[in-house]
Amino acid sequence: IKMLAIKFIRENPDIVKKDLKKRNDLEKLKWIGILLEKDKEYLDLLKKEEELRHRRNLITDEINQLKKQGKDIKEKIKEAQELPEKVNKLTSEVEKLRSEIKYYLMRIPNILHESVPIGKDETENKVVRKWGEIKKFNFELKSHGEIIEDLKLGDFDSAAKVSGRGFYYLFNELVLMELALQRFAIDNLIKKGYTLAEVPLMIRRKQYEGVTDLNDFETMMYKIDNEDLYLIATSEHAIGALNSDRLFNEDELPKKFAGVSPCFRKEIGSHGVDEKGLFRVHQFNKVEQFIFCKPEDSWKLHEELIKNA
Repeated sequence: IKMLAIKFIRENPDIVKKDLKKRNDLEKLKWIGILLEKDKEYLDLLKKEEELRHRRNLITDEINQLKKQGKDIKEKIKEAQELPEKVNKLTSEVEKLRSEIKYYLMRIPNILHESVPIGKDETENKVVRKWGEIKKFNFELKSHGEIIEDLKLGDFDSAAKVSGRGFYYLFNELVLMELALQRFAIDNLIKKGYTLAEVPLMIRRKQYEGVTDLNDFETMMYKIDNEDLYLIATSEHAIGALNSDRLFNEDELPKKFAGVSPCFRKEIGSHGVDEKGLFRVHQFNKVEQFIFCKPEDSWKLHEELIKNA
């Protein structure tokens, strides 16, 4: 789940504040007080709105009773005429507050796992694990881009001319190698019980808002002109949206998926770094692991994903 429930924040503001301090996110730390004020106002207005709607249902009966008794109904008629405008005004205020609350909720991050090391910036990162060995070679090393071009297995300059930097052509054995790597990953995940999924390459903004940081719309996503559609940056996003607005029974979980798709991202390496090759490109193919699970199982299954990778 990307978004913290307002109920959790309402009942555990200190936990959320402590987490934001760990992240050194002072701006969002200030948001918690604002959010809780808006939430209280929202709940008060919601109660008043419900009371007015209930009153609107009752007043018709009251007018009928007064008529039967031959009593004056002018005041009740006046009240009945004024109620719809009052309800509409409250409904508008409630919707405005609901939208404002959602703005904050969509941007406040999840609670960090207790094992996450805390640091002021990247200089205080801690090495959690290492894999493989550093080897020394008795010849001059070349970048993968140079090797690809020397073997005539790809063309980066022509791709830059055709599509811009961050794209590439691959040929012959390198294409077969990439397809073989995808199939290798797919076959292994299927053996482990993952459902293979080919996903839509474009999804709507509403679905995207549930699975990614909203800042990514400007920095990462490609938008389709005049359409409510974005090219996917990873099949993870489309798989995450697969079960939107659906509740699972516990016995249905976990649900494991292996997504296969091209991915599209605006990001690219710094000038002169990773500019010619297959790193930090705008389009690439990927096999993605994704699991829907109970919150208490998430850490164990995250370790499973890492082991698979």
